[in-house]
Amino acid sequence: MRILQLCFRVPYPPHDGGAIAMYNMAKGFHEHGCELTMLSFNTVKHYVDPETLPTDFKKLGDFYTVPLDASVRPLDAFLNLFSKESYNISRFDIDDFHQKLKELLQKNEYDIIHFEGLFVSMYVDTARKYAPKSKLVLRQHNVEHLIWARLADDSRFPKKQYLNLLTKRLKEYELATLPKFDAIVPITDIDEKHFKDWGVSESFVSSTGVDTNLFKPDFSQNEPLTVYHLGSLNWLPNQKAVTWFVEEVWEEVLKEVPNAQFFIAGKDIPEWVYEYNQIPNVKVIGEVPSAIDFMNSKSIMVVPLKSGSGMRIKIVEGMSLGKPIITTSIGAEGIKCTHKKNILIADTQQEFVRELVTLLNDRAKQEKIGTEANFLIQDCYSNTAKTAELLAYYQKLIEK
Repeated sequence: MRILQLCFRVPYPPHDGGAIAMYNMAKGFHEHGCELTMLSFNTVKHYVDPETLPTDFKKLGDFYTVPLDASVRPLDAFLNLFSKESYNISRFDIDDFHQKLKELLQKNEYDIIHFEGLFVSMYVDTARKYAPKSKLVLRQHNVEHLIWARLADDSRFPKKQYLNLLTKRLKEYELATLPKFDAIVPITDIDEKHFKDWGVSESFVSSTGVDTNLFKPDFSQNEPLTVYHLGSLNWLPNQKAVTWFVEEVWEEVLKEVPNAQFFIAGKDIPEWVYEYNQIPNVKVIGEVPSAIDFMNSKSIMVVPLKSGSGMRIKIVEGMSLGKPIITTSIGAEGIKCTHKKNILIADTQQEFVRELVTLLNDRAKQEKIGTEANFLIQDCYSNTAKTAELLAYYQKLIEK
């Protein structure tokens, strides 16, 4: 199968959810013998020198990039208030990407053009024009406007009003764009239900998988009484999650378990987050050389998300490593997990404190939940198996 994968950023290194989802998909396509071409923005925010990409990445297929500066600029954001465009989307619509896509489609034929999310969806008309025989598929990592709606609900005036405007415009764009594709590939059943409610008739749920040969538990490194959050902190929902946990939960936990330690790790941590180092037993350590080694060295993972959509791949990776995880109902969305069996769900401060204190004081419970979490991922979220399922669906789509 010949596939063109359009990416909203270079999917390497696979350190955050978006990059992991795109990289794992490309890796799965390659493993199953697809002829893969990737066309990606190379953004200022996540710039990668193509010459530095490792051999394992380059062997996945032909890879092309188009430079993009999608930085949020206050003046542009202000002026956008007087237009009808979604500022979230318009920053990613550039002539150079249209031109490069056109060149590829004029030189090559593809069975599937696989769009990685809403931030490359505006190129669907160009793809339809120059590749009329290809099937155009939008892989929806999230229901994008729901993320902003939840952020707005959790904000105060005047920020709330601005986020509501962004949500309204993004929803209008999202609903108008979905029908332009031959199929929608949501990552979760919950997201698929939303899309069907909005009139999508052709869809296939394909959860992000993990390399279960790579993400293996190693309890020999495990440090007792350690709690961690790992994720990109340039994403607003993660910022709000960490802030809520540190300021509302952690002090109460220390009253019960004074020797517990909380580690904050990830890319692009803002300077203000490092001020949390002044709080007792909090350590902000930034980007780590190996996410697997970092996670294996800690006892308990917390993902206190209050907004978001789609699926948290970091949770799936943590479960694969046998980590007991405490998250919110939103954090657990899209993962076929069971409260108190292979994960713990806590939506309030009191629930979070209670579940975390109980886990910290009960090593056997940590091991039991972590073991069940690992079993779940082995059974349901192998990347090789997930990609095979999607390619079988793509074959049927091609034959229609």
